[in-house]
Amino acid sequence: MIASMNGDGSSSGRYPAGAVDYAIQGLFLLIGPALYFAENAVQILVPLLAVALAIACRPSWKNELRPFVGRYGVVIAFGALGVASALWSVDPSRSLMRGARLTGEIAIGLGFLAVMQSIGARRRQDAMGMLALGFIAAVAAVLVSFLWLLAFGEGMSLAALHAWSVPFSQGASIHAILVVPLVLALARRRAFPAAWLFVAASLPTFALIDTNAARGAIVIGAAVGALAYLKAAVRYGAYALILIATLALPLLFPVSLGPSLGCTLYRTSPSAAHRLAIWNAVAESIAERPWLGWGLDGSRELSQRQATFDLAASCAGDDVPPRPAQRLPRHPHNAVLQVWLELGLVGAGLAAAIWALIFLRTEATLPGRLARAGFAGGIAALVTVLALSYGILQGWLVFSLFVVAATFMAFLRLEAAR
Repeated sequence: MIASMNGDGSSSGRYPAGAVDYAIQGLFLLIGPALYFAENAVQILVPLLAVALAIACRPSWKNELRPFVGRYGVVIAFGALGVASALWSVDPSRSLMRGARLTGEIAIGLGFLAVMQSIGARRRQDAMGMLALGFIAAVAAVLVSFLWLLAFGEGMSLAALHAWSVPFSQGASIHAILVVPLVLALARRRAFPAAWLFVAASLPTFALIDTNAARGAIVIGAAVGALAYLKAAVRYGAYALILIATLALPLLFPVSLGPSLGCTLYRTSPSAAHRLAIWNAVAESIAERPWLGWGLDGSRELSQRQATFDLAASCAGDDVPPRPAQRLPRHPHNAVLQVWLELGLVGAGLAAAIWALIFLRTEATLPGRLARAGFAGGIAALVTVLALSYGILQGWLVFSLFVVAATFMAFLRLEAAR
């Protein structure tokens, strides 16, 4: 057992045997349930984990923490740009406050990752096992809730269940990103029953919860991971596509489908039709301020200036009732377009630099085919979620991304240790 061991494997008598490690394992266990049932709690769990891990392994600021934070200083620069955007923002006070908060969140997240890299292999194994177990427990509770409603809910239709399940979409989306690396990590530990249980609990949950982002993430992540396993060069194509999209995505919009195709899209997926309308409106706003954008969190102010429109207008005359919708909600539901809208080309350039840094540093340490496949699949799933849902400034998402990064780090280090 790892209770009385430091991160480097040495024993320690400074703390009660097992207390700190049990706390760490418990916090990792709580991440899955928190994301499914109270996603904002992740903003508490990650800082607590950073403190608990620091107590457990006592990393050196000079030799371990400072070098790590320095290597990823460009991420802090992104938060600093958000603070600076108050100078040209459409809502200066909002940009200043959100930029300061984002910088603090990034500093905490980088501290968490810096400490996470210092823990020993046994702790990494236990952390990944508890993280997977937490998600299994969370989706088990969700599935039991579905069965209860189906059995005892009066006239509960599938459409009603989908509407009821929307609050679980945040947890399902992060869960979908973590499926590939967690399953591979469990399989590498020869914990095959746990790996199969994780998959068996995950897939029906993604099918039942109304979240296209999670479903798309699991399909695309698994496909890219499998292709990267069979042919290593696939991952380079994925990296290039991400970098190109980060720098050039606004050039694809606006997209005009015409009445016939627009009506077909609306009838097939009103959500997709609304996303396209949002992205078209965002592209128009980006074109007005392409270099520095409208200021961090400026999407909220711009959303109040946009009139509602009839999403079903392309189906006029087809006995389709009007469907009022916001042309620009509080955020664009696409991370790249939100960065462009709020921080312009400068922000997009910093985002691309962050991606490039992650790819280059990870590629320098990838230990084998399975590691390449797990990393490529996880990144593909992550990008899918960021491209379809959520505002990137939501605190629960910022801290969840650091949990994702810690999972990738643990998985790759476990692979390297083999």
